[in-house]
Amino acid sequence: MKKVVIVLLGLLLAGLVYWQGPGSAPSLPGSGEISAITFSTEKDTAFLVTPDAPLRIEDEETIASFLETLSQSHKTRQKSVNDVPYAERYDRVEMIFKPGQNSAIAYLYPEGRTTYLERPYTGIYKLNIPIDKWLETVN
Repeated sequence: MKKVVIVLLGLLLAGLVYWQGPGSAPSLPGSGEISAITFSTEKDTAFLVTPDAPLRIEDEETIASFLETLSQSHKTRQKSVNDVPYAERYDRVEMIFKPGQNSAIAYLYPEGRTTYLERPYTGIYKLNIPIDKWLETVN
């Protein structure tokens, strides 16, 4: 009986660690692989940028800083099952690779006081640093 209780407590503890522990960081390209990052939005979904003023970043140092900010996020238990997030407000982030390669699309959106990064069909990540504060340093 004592062994059963110990095993059950061990399973309970493992379950709590799984559900409460932070997930992995997103898999991101290296800053040397990206030639530019663009932030854009639709008229009704604007979050960080406006439809008439998209933001394009080509400076290698700023790209590296952005990727570092994203790398400090962690995966949530939510699934990404659509091309765009369910959020009311979001911005599209396109990471454009060096010539001869494709680009990667992600979305940033707020939920309460938290900002999330969603990579379609890959995962949803909670940012540890407010992305709007990072953008203020860029502009």
